[in-house]
Amino acid sequence: MKFRPINSPSPLTALLHVHAVLAAAVLLLSTSQVVVPVWASPTDFIPCSDPCSGGDVNYELTASIRTMPMQAIEPGGHEKRDYTYRGRTYSTETENHHGFMGPTLRVSPGQSLWIKLRNTMGLEEEDSESGKLGPADVTIEDYWRMLQNPGEKIKYQYYKKTVDDPSKMIVDEPNIPHAFDSTNLHLHGLDVEVHMFDPVGTRNPLAPHISIDPGECYCYRFNVPHDHPGGMYWYHPHLHGSTAIQMWGGMLGLLYVEGPLEDELASFGVTLSEEFVIWDPALRMVDDHNGTRHNLEVDEFLMGQTTLSKIHPFLVNGKLTPNFDVGVGEILHLRTLCGIVENEN
Repeated sequence: MKFRPINSPSPLTALLHVHAVLAAAVLLLSTSQVVVPVWASPTDFIPCSDPCSGGDVNYELTASIRTMPMQAIEPGGHEKRDYTYRGRTYSTETENHHGFMGPTLRVSPGQSLWIKLRNTMGLEEEDSESGKLGPADVTIEDYWRMLQNPGEKIKYQYYKKTVDDPSKMIVDEPNIPHAFDSTNLHLHGLDVEVHMFDPVGTRNPLAPHISIDPGECYCYRFNVPHDHPGGMYWYHPHLHGSTAIQMWGGMLGLLYVEGPLEDELASFGVTLSEEFVIWDPALRMVDDHNGTRHNLEVDEFLMGQTTLSKIHPFLVNGKLTPNFDVGVGEILHLRTLCGIVENEN
């Protein structure tokens, strides 16, 4: 808090001024309303016309719903099948026409990184013949029904006693799956500002979680330290209640902090480097008639979380069995990311 200068140097005047300030503070604390202090940071939500381009490096990500080709194992079989998948993604028609991953971001130590996140999820559906994209929000009754008859050997088997009525269950409301078209952004592994709460970098314990709804835009402002380790990192949503559905849908991408590793490897003769991104979509078949033009979507949350989804592959770079070409005597350097939601398959 900044104090206004006192005109008189008298100690008595200074003492009276401090008492007045303390009295005002007590008055504010005694009121029933929460008073927002004048020094609070402004929000980082922006008009979507704002370019959010004041960093040394600037990117724009768009969270959208897209239809794209995908390969997976047929339910109950062992044969590969080509599907048409519709889901939530950072990828775009121009930058990654056939892939699920968002654009690769690059930054150097010591640079400022600004990222504009635009959320158009759900807005495209107004003009779509396919209708609203699932799955449905999860209710406490859904959990309760799963507990009554867990079925296959899944994590619910650890609940030995069933509950006779869903009203007796304790509900963690912020984390129950919901609002799958609302999102935010997390830079996984980077040593940067805290960015789960609005605005980025806030230390206000009452600050709200960043939740970017359809039609909204947010300007993330990061400062990468000068001594930040180089390497491959990644980004993904981290909004409680929608993260798993969005990541099963393919909302992730790579972020590189430039460093000396490639040059060091080259000094040892290692010049062949490939990305090896593991992803575990939890999917379900849908009818490909009535103009939907796709036959695969993300499965219901409780099916995916319990590994009961009938199409739950582990893909590498979006493929079931990708090939890597390596010459005789050549060393292959794999930059590996385990970007999965579940690990029980």
